[in-house]
Amino acid sequence: MLRSAADFNIPQQDWDKAKAEARAAMIERAKLRGRLAYSELVPKIETVRFEAFDVRLFHLLGECR
Repeated sequence: MLRSAADFNIPQQDWDKAKAEARAAMIERAKLRGRLAYSELVPKIETVRFEAFDVRLFHLLGECR
């Protein structure tokens, strides 16, 4: 079951901005045809603080399209 910002007590506006930051970082790396480890991704998400193997991060990434 995919959870959302409300499930983690994160304001929807912050969740959406964090998704945009994650998506931008992944697109930037994809242009280089490289891989992006979670530990490299989380510092690029500035709006919400995540750890590399944070359950909230996995749900956020599940919403990135």
